[in-house]
Amino acid sequence: MGEGHGNDSIIIDSATFQSTQSLQFAVKGGGSYTPAFRAGFIAVHKPEITIVDSIWVDNVNSAPGKTVTVNINGYNADNLTAVKLALKYSSANLTYVTTVFNSTRGASASVIKIDTSSQRREILISLSYDTSPLSPGSGKLASIRFKIKSPMSDAIVTIDSASFNGTERLEFTPEVGVPFTPYFRSGSINIKNATDVEEKGNLAIPTEFALEQNYPNPFNPSTNIRFDLPKETPVQIDIYNVLGQEVRTLVNRSLPAGVYNITFDGRGDDSRQLASGIYYYRIMAGDFRRSRMMMLLK
Repeated sequence: MGEGHGNDSIIIDSATFQSTQSLQFAVKGGGSYTPAFRAGFIAVHKPEITIVDSIWVDNVNSAPGKTVTVNINGYNADNLTAVKLALKYSSANLTYVTTVFNSTRGASASVIKIDTSSQRREILISLSYDTSPLSPGSGKLASIRFKIKSPMSDAIVTIDSASFNGTERLEFTPEVGVPFTPYFRSGSINIKNATDVEEKGNLAIPTEFALEQNYPNPFNPSTNIRFDLPKETPVQIDIYNVLGQEVRTLVNRSLPAGVYNITFDGRGDDSRQLASGIYYYRIMAGDFRRSRMMMLLK
């Protein structure tokens, strides 16, 4: 039996029981052999995680002196007449520049209002859909641009929810019903100083196996999955539903050492779009096993 990795899944693998008994088939008439074995997978569904009205912020990478754009995403199950995005950023090394709505769901708002407080590092984006409600769906609501100060040390700046001026909060106003606070997931800006060519060369090959959290998550229609290989290894990456049924194989071949990003388009092996819900992705690379959870929203 294998051990669980993280809080998302349990791997069922082969073993040597009490250091003496291994996987074997006995042959009639004498003798035995070890059959081919493929590890199994049990998806552990977290009941507290449901598909609900949500706001989530992207995780992005940047460097001192750069201008960085952070997307604010949203999912709503019903028509909305107003959206309030009350946000705060955790570092004075960021300067708010502007909020843009090109190719976002916020662009269809009849009234857009932006309030900022540099002293409290807070931003309030108010979107009114009085003339035409925001229909159910998922995607970007707005994109916020910041200027990163230079010089500065490496840092991770968190973009979190806030109570703007102590009064305005994160809020959805449905066409029918009362305003409410949607589920929120914070994002971040990972600020790293550039390294010289020699150091970059030394860091090009990872030192250990890794499977990162997909980005964005929740996602619609696609998401990126990053994994690290410290050496050339046969790699298999599969997608499972909450019942533990395999719905897609993303990778099944030998790959050289390196850092990889692969896109999952939210479709199964039959090329059909998968339903909204929780899914798991698992990597098997040599002896390395790891799985993580992701959410597909429509």
